Amino acid sequence: MKNFIKNKILIVLLILFPVASFAQIGPAAEALISGTYAKGSSISLPVSVTGCFKSDNKFELYLSPSNFSTDPGELIGQYKATYINFINGLIPNTAGFSPQAGQVYQLKVKSTSPVAEWICTVKFSISSNTAPSALITTATENILLQDTIFGLCQTLIMIL
Repeated sequence: MKNFIKNKILIVLLILFPVASFAQIGPAAEALISGTYAKGSSISLPVSVTGCFKSDNKFELYLSPSNFSTDPGELIGQYKATYINFINGLIPNTAGFSPQAGQVYQLKVKSTSPVAEWICTVKFSISSNTAPSALITTATENILLQDTIFGLCQTLIMIL
C-alpha cells in the first residue's frame, strides 16, 4: 500500500512539474550606458535571461525616478518572447512627464510568465530637452513583425 501511494505521488509530481517553470532576469555582460538621456529618446537595456519562459510571456521595461521603492514605474517598452538579450524602450515625451534637474532614474525588466524581475543598478538622468528618436518604421515586406524596430536585418548571399 505504501508503494502504491508513493507511486501515485510521484506520478502527480511528474505531471505537475512541466507546468511550473523557473526563470530569472539579470545583468548582461554589457551595461546600460549611463549619462543623460532626453525626453522622447529611445533606450536599450542589455539583459541576461536564464530558465524557461512560457510562449505567452511578455518582457516589460519600466522607468522610475524612485528606485521602484515608492512607485511601480512607468511602462516604456515591451516585447512578447521566450528569450531576449536586450529590451528597447521609449522615454516618455508627454506633457505630464517633466524630469527634474538632478533627478536620477533607473530601469526595471519584468517578465509575465513566469513572473520575474530585475532592477538595473545603473542610474541615469533625463533632460527636459526633446531628442529625436532612433526608431524607424519599415515596410511590411522587410520584417515579419509589424512594429517599430531598431535597424534592418537583411540576408547576404555570396556566390563564389
